[in-house]
Amino acid sequence: INDVLLISEYESALELADKGRVVFADPGLQLMDDPRLLPGSTIDHYFGYGTDLRWVGRTVVRGYNPLLTTAEICTLELTGYDGSFLLMEREGDGRAFGSKDQGVSYSEVATQIALDHGMIPEVQFSPAPSTSFVHSKESTDYQLLAALAAQKRYDFFVEWSQQAKSWKLIWGEPSLDASEQYEFVFDPRGGDGAMLKSIEIDLSLQQLKNGVELYYMDSQTQTWEKVEFEESKGKMKLKNADKVEQELTSAESLLVSLGETAIEVIPGIKFKSAQEANDWAQAWYRSRKRELVICSGTSIGIPSLRAGQVHPIRGIGNLLSGDYILASVNHKWGSSGYSCDFVARKVLEGSE
Repeated sequence: INDVLLISEYESALELADKGRVVFADPGLQLMDDPRLLPGSTIDHYFGYGTDLRWVGRTVVRGYNPLLTTAEICTLELTGYDGSFLLMEREGDGRAFGSKDQGVSYSEVATQIALDHGMIPEVQFSPAPSTSFVHSKESTDYQLLAALAAQKRYDFFVEWSQQAKSWKLIWGEPSLDASEQYEFVFDPRGGDGAMLKSIEIDLSLQQLKNGVELYYMDSQTQTWEKVEFEESKGKMKLKNADKVEQELTSAESLLVSLGETAIEVIPGIKFKSAQEANDWAQAWYRSRKRELVICSGTSIGIPSLRAGQVHPIRGIGNLLSGDYILASVNHKWGSSGYSCDFVARKVLEGSE
């Protein structure tokens, strides 16, 4: 198979299922009929150099796309996802979680769904919120868990355990992974020892015209809720004022939303009102916006590189250099060799 392998990719991204893609050149009918490559089969993705290959992840084949032509080279493209595929296949069947007399936490829902699919639940338990609901027939198990995780700002993903030979469902508070760090230093002269091949800086978060939006943690539901204002008699009035005032004046952390990016911050003070909290969030953005940096780049191939890790990036000036959290990493092997494309956001000290 490796003799006709043209492209191999494996991408991990925060809050998304891992994706795999392989392309074979002139596969031949024998390879096209191979049951190991048909939809539903699994592919283990290895990357590295020479004989030093490391396992990066496993995907389940979803897309099977042969291109047969006399004008160009024939190809067979396979695409797939990690074990999240199993959660995408099953739609809600009206299952009830909890009851009026006895509710269930989101953690218990995640555990039950993992067991239903034969997965190992690696779930961080939390006693709240305790509720009961019916799983809609219009959504899949994956959509349900993704929605619940988004409400609690939890990590939710599925990965293959080589030790247990089974899929694991991970559910819990996100954490910055600094277990294996590489220092990426940009050197315009390049050279064989350069780890960072290219980098592009995006400063759009520093130019938000309408400021930021503020969210508070609801003490009852344990979900982030938006602080909203509405116009009343020519003045801006706080929605659900009593509830919001109570939550914000006792809040230990806040969520500051900058478009598609959200950052949890710890003010270190107690607010006297919701307006004071909102003013603080706008002032926090103004004082920190020069540090809000997103970048995309390409490094040499590193099999252990994954989304969620934190690595220092240097050599791009004092303002831009610092620790960055990887939002996505795409391992790529092809005619140009092995490399990793990534998107990252600068870590703000004391904010996350």
